[in-house]
Amino acid sequence: MVCYQKDFLTKEDIAENKRNKKMLTEAISSGRTLLFLGTGCSVRAGYPTWSALIEKLEAFAGDGFVVNKEMRNNDFLKYVDEIKEYLCVQNKGDGLEKYHNFLSRIFNFKSEKEDYDEIHSIFIRLPFKGILTTNYDHAIERASQDRNKYSHTALIIEEDSKMLLSDFFVSLDFPEKHEKNKQVLHLHGTFKRASKIILSQKEYLDAYGFPISADETEGDARKRKWTLHRKIIWAILATRCVVFVGFSFNDPYFKAMLEVVARDLRMWWKSVHYAIMPVSSSTDLEEKKRYREKFGIETIFYPEDKNHVGLKNIIDEVAVACNVRCEEENFIDKIDKLTKQMEIEI
Repeated sequence: MVCYQKDFLTKEDIAENKRNKKMLTEAISSGRTLLFLGTGCSVRAGYPTWSALIEKLEAFAGDGFVVNKEMRNNDFLKYVDEIKEYLCVQNKGDGLEKYHNFLSRIFNFKSEKEDYDEIHSIFIRLPFKGILTTNYDHAIERASQDRNKYSHTALIIEEDSKMLLSDFFVSLDFPEKHEKNKQVLHLHGTFKRASKIILSQKEYLDAYGFPISADETEGDARKRKWTLHRKIIWAILATRCVVFVGFSFNDPYFKAMLEVVARDLRMWWKSVHYAIMPVSSSTDLEEKKRYREKFGIETIFYPEDKNHVGLKNIIDEVAVACNVRCEEENFIDKIDKLTKQMEIEI
């Protein structure tokens, strides 16, 4: 059970949250939802937050690069463009390749522990129709590889992948026909195709087809270019029930897409999607409650903490309601995993 220890939470807040959590559980149990993984889920497995990634890029650029903290905090997408341009100037023809290589190494780390979190293992076993993410890592694929007979593979949005994207959409309604070819749709690329990663303002502009300034997080994007990215994201948000987990909604482009879809289909004040989110204050809570009015997103909150224990507790409760085992691996599970590792080494 989630423990509520924050003074700003009223009895009404807690009661409303329990009702929303019940709705979320019923939606997931029905098998009609898509899972949307944000950075918060990968942070639990040791991957960097967005801000930490930019700081790593600053360090990678070297002592000659002039750090701009104000730009990093308020116009981070354009700031990444500046870091890329600096690397290209300093490294002549190799700058862009070194930038992509750096991103690939950051998200392809190997450690003594698994490169995914227990929460990823639970996600794989919950009855989601499909999985999509803006993360660059393959944590959810790795969990699938260890847990399932047929593991998920990564899929990115590009012109050459249109047939695979079509298969992804078909698989959402006919999963039994795609049991051996399940895919995770990486909306912003993956470390294995680092040249396709979307991180800077220019990369977002190319992918989404419309500009957003630092002080305009929501805008009318209807009149802009309808790129393949925009079409796919619009189709998903307009026709599917999405469960956002670990997603902060600070991405200005994705936020603009949510606004456009809500306006196009009059989704205001409707419980179309769900988001599990941390809250740090009464003001923060009220702002996230307004996501239903603005985007058609019903929020399920937990008190913010460093390790997102509240998030894990909510997922555990949902898993139990869906008859998914969440406890520690039993002896047979451990033997199976050890056998797999031995086969790989041999």
